[in-house]
Formats: sequence, structure tokens, C-alpha cells
Amino acid sequence: TVLWTVEQNSVTVRGQAFGAEALPQLTAALAQADTPPNVVLIVRPSAQVQDLARVMEALQQAEITGVQIARGGGL
Repeated sequence: TVLWTVEQNSVTVRGQAFGAEALPQLTAALAQADTPPNVVLIVRPSAQVQDLARVMEALQQAEITGVQIARGGGL
């Protein structure tokens, strides 16, 4: 299972923040695994609907279907 934190205009993976332009590379890396992992999207209060939609679209294009969404607390 991979945890991604979705915030306004960024996604954080393993403690490193990436802008929307990095989503194709991030999702491609996941898709190259022998067994694509499950992805849990932790949505922070700062995230807008379009931020979540952008991440979901990138995952769908990479054919990563094991996705769950959780609400994350604010910092």
C-alpha cells in the first residue's frame, strides 16, 4: 500500500512534495511494478476538488485501480 497526501496544487509521497506536473512520472513508476500497489489518497483540508480529480485522473490513465480515499486532518 502506498500513501499519497493530496494538498492544494501538490501531492506528497514519502515526505516529498511534488507539483501536478510530476503526476505522470509518479503514476508511471507505480504502474511499472509487477503488481500495481493499492494507493490510499489522504486528502488534506487545503485540497480542492480539482486537486483530487487531477490525481485520480493520473492514476486512472496509469491503470492503477486499487485506490482508496481518506480525509486527512489539518496541520
